[in-house]
Amino acid sequence: MILDYKKYHLVGIQGVGMTALALILADMGKEVTGSDSGEEFLTGEYLRKRSIKLFTSFSQENISDTQCVIYTGAHNGVQNIEVQEALQRNIPMYSLAQFVGELTNSKKTISICGCHGKTTTTALAVLAGEALGIPMSYYVGGAGFAGHSSGKWCNGGYFALESDEYVADPVADKVAKLEYIHPYAILCTNIDFDHPDVYSSIEEVEKVYLEYFKRLPQEGKLIICGEDERLVRVAKQSGHAFTTYQLNTEKPFQTALIGRHNQLNIIGVATLFSELGYNTADLSSAFVNFTGVSRRQEKIYENNNKIVFDDYGHHPAEIAATIKAVKSAYPAHHVTVLFQPHTYSRTEALKKEFIKALSIADDSFIFPIFGSAREKASDYSISSDRLIDLSKQSGIHTIQTIHTDDELTATTEKLTSQYSKLVIMTMGAGDVYKKHDLIKKALSSVQNSNAR
Repeated sequence: MILDYKKYHLVGIQGVGMTALALILADMGKEVTGSDSGEEFLTGEYLRKRSIKLFTSFSQENISDTQCVIYTGAHNGVQNIEVQEALQRNIPMYSLAQFVGELTNSKKTISICGCHGKTTTTALAVLAGEALGIPMSYYVGGAGFAGHSSGKWCNGGYFALESDEYVADPVADKVAKLEYIHPYAILCTNIDFDHPDVYSSIEEVEKVYLEYFKRLPQEGKLIICGEDERLVRVAKQSGHAFTTYQLNTEKPFQTALIGRHNQLNIIGVATLFSELGYNTADLSSAFVNFTGVSRRQEKIYENNNKIVFDDYGHHPAEIAATIKAVKSAYPAHHVTVLFQPHTYSRTEALKKEFIKALSIADDSFIFPIFGSAREKASDYSISSDRLIDLSKQSGIHTIQTIHTDDELTATTEKLTSQYSKLVIMTMGAGDVYKKHDLIKKALSSVQNSNAR
């Protein structure tokens, strides 16, 4: 059985999903090791706190005494040197999607899915369950939230799981991750077109969700956002009974989170637990102090009316919702977005939508595209400069490019000098968060100079 081993090795352990699984296995009393590049990730501190051994390069020697190897499509997937060694030695091996899917057989699973908002919503579900006194095991796709790590396993209760429609491995296993999950309850936030590298159309994405809803047991609960017409249509086609939620479903909950979409996420979670038989009036204080998940509208700097947010948003719908939320929360501030596009395929497929979303900010700056390891830039005609050309052709002149750190410093200093009230948002699923020290330094240098 998949959980009968004592020693597990995770290839690419610093990925958010892998770290969550490592923490879950550690909670189960398993011996866990992992390997990754020598690069520092946001998840590293959580692994160190649990004394999980991390190899900073990939080598056959790293799996010398392990009993089970777990991998993802990252770091060359099945072609990774450690995965190949496991195959040679007949060491039991599973993809992350397969392994997590097996975990859902061990406990009543609450599956939080949707193309946008699932990480925050899963974290909210964990907090709600804990507020109701329910033991909550969980798997969340962010480095941490509200004093919690990304993964936990405990006795009893539910397993709250962030579920993804992306495929298990774009090369070796093109089965949607959702297909490995065995849910008792599904909370779905929306359906959108987010992965043009593996899906050719929104209709293909709809089919994945349709089949997933059909697999719910008869007694299972299906809760969906009633404001998403596509999602409602797919739910109806599934033949399974479902409950909808929308902004007027309940009285708004008090929360530190900003934005209409986050109120929707909270109401979705309240509806879920109501359907599971709990009194949601007991949730009145569950979300008051919750400021979000790491890299989801995360405030990382505030001084003298200068604020910096960081957000994982990498799809036009997410970008638009986040910008609108920030502009609503800070109406007197000049709002600037520093966006790093993630993957050439997504940027090419949704280029017009990206331009429209970024134009909502007072101004936006685009970094070079952060490509997937599975992509070749030469296979695509899209680039950050090309996005600027297209935006100008559309009559939009508030979007520019940033190519170097020197340009970023100069841009930040200029904005800081020009606007007494300023919000800067770094956005993207790549490594744009690594620019924060540079941005903070530029902000501080101008403010210190002005104070003299």
